[in-house]
Amino acid sequence: MYDKKRLYIVNDSSSDRVLLSDLFSEDYEIIQASNGKDALDFLLSGEPHVDVMLLDVFMPGIDGFTVLARLNERGLTGKFPVIATLPDDATNDDVRRAYAGGAVETVQISYISKLTLRSSLELFKGKKDIMARLETVNDRRDVMREINGAMMDRFSSVFYVNIATMEYYTCK
Repeated sequence: MYDKKRLYIVNDSSSDRVLLSDLFSEDYEIIQASNGKDALDFLLSGEPHVDVMLLDVFMPGIDGFTVLARLNERGLTGKFPVIATLPDDATNDDVRRAYAGGAVETVQISYISKLTLRSSLELFKGKKDIMARLETVNDRRDVMREINGAMMDRFSSVFYVNIATMEYYTCK
């Protein structure tokens, strides 16, 4: 349906949106929003196809942290990777807050590159694959526990041994 992966750029700075669009337009179909409200309206309008989102966390009005919180409330942060874009003067608390909100990566706008985006997508895909495999392993473990429990019940009721005399007795 889509020839290119879709990159959703949410940033209140038109110059940053132009910079990011120019940097990634060769490899991605670009979708943009200039504020948190428009971003949420788009993302919550159904199941929009987004492969990765670059989210400015310091926007006026509804900021990126609030966008992350609302996406988390609806279980959408696991559907596509969100990379939080930060200003050069961001603090460690800002970075922690972005990760706590569900960002898979944080990056300063002045240092963003194609490699950053590619790495984040690969890490996100790898995490989803691992979680799917873990779920399969857990499902199989639960089935094996049920089978083992049934077998133990069956065999424990079949016989027992008097250790003192080494005589075997059946229960049925």
